[in-house]
Amino acid sequence: MGIIENDRMTASVLRHMLGRSDDIHVVWVAATAVEGLRCCFRRDDAQPDVVLVDIMLEGVSGLDVCREIRRRSGTIGVVCITAYEVGPFVDRAVRSGAQAIVSKDGSIEELLRVMRAVARGDAMPPCSTATESHGLVSADDGATPPVALSSMELAVMRGYHRGFSTREMARQHHIAPSTVLVHAHHVMAKLGVHTRVEAVRICLRDHLI
Repeated sequence: MGIIENDRMTASVLRHMLGRSDDIHVVWVAATAVEGLRCCFRRDDAQPDVVLVDIMLEGVSGLDVCREIRRRSGTIGVVCITAYEVGPFVDRAVRSGAQAIVSKDGSIEELLRVMRAVARGDAMPPCSTATESHGLVSADDGATPPVALSSMELAVMRGYHRGFSTREMARQHHIAPSTVLVHAHHVMAKLGVHTRVEAVRICLRDHLI
């Protein structure tokens, strides 16, 4: 299995706890969406049967990563994991092609049970199997690769959410106000929206800020 988790301590704990089981072998741990996707589709023995994906990655939603994995593969199982309440993410996890979504507050025994089930080709309701969800996601012409935001783009969105003006953020980050606006426009272009309010709303929805 593979793990996509940007928090190093959490990734280390997950690798250690899951790796203690005789029937689970963690072949790689990736800290970013780009690295994780590259590892998923390597043509060697490191290609995983199951990937554990944190919903909140740096600058990108883990659900978008899940969707990209599912769009490209009908065999790799995907389990989403989050430190937040699971309920609000269930529908999007299903639409993104995940086979299960679990809480970081759950027991390691429960996580192992889910990972083994997904490795067998099963899914935790209301999710579908990898094969079934691959067909659904692949049929969606609107499917797009995950969008990554830079640290400065995230800082600008975070500042707007907190009520700071463009000039205030320019002073905070020692850049020109026009540069703040450039970052904001980059975010809007990446997310396919036309206003800063929409961009902030999406960043909040996906727990990017």
